[in-house]
Amino acid sequence: MDKAAALTRVSKSMLSDYQNASMMETFMAVDVMADLEHFVGEPILSGLLAERAEGDGEPHSPAEKVHRIGRMAKEVGEAVEAFANGDSEAAIKEIDEAIAELEAAKRDILARRCGPREVRDAG
Repeated sequence: MDKAAALTRVSKSMLSDYQNASMMETFMAVDVMADLEHFVGEPILSGLLAERAEGDGEPHSPAEKVHRIGRMAKEVGEAVEAFANGDSEAAIKEIDEAIAELEAAKRDILARRCGPREVRDAG
């Protein structure tokens, strides 16, 4: 977490708040997200947000979107923290959890675009 905080304009406690699922009212600023994504070399959150913004024509409740983004941010934040701290075992675990959450979001998006059956068939 120290490395991640050093890369951004926010404190370790704020980064911790971003990944805390019980603090859904706390949102990561775009510049902080960009700094962290630059460090890991992947547009993890911004890419997901861009994908979600493409829209699928279906209405989704704001609460549902905030909750899903919060879970994704939490998992990605934990992965970034472990990676930044050089804890490779924890980083791998957290990356797997982040991937699982992102894959769940992807399945939801695909299900709304093409229907649940096609998502199951695509596997």
